[in-house]
Amino acid sequence: MVSEVVGSPMAYLQSFPVPHSLDINDSNVAEKWNEWNEMCLHYSVAAKVNIEDGEVQVATLLTADRS
Repeated sequence: MVSEVVGSPMAYLQSFPVPHSLDINDSNVAEKWNEWNEMCLHYSVAAKVNIEDGEVQVATLLTADRS
């Protein structure tokens, strides 16, 4: 059972820091978006989420900051 958890995709994802929520509560929304988008792109490549279907990619990013 332990080998199932260690080899699972979620165990792999947990080894990377997840992107923080997008904070757009100031006047520099464009810069915040660009930084957040770049961070999410780097995360998706490092965690190999980028090779998943689009639906999986979206679900991963939507739930990443809630754990």
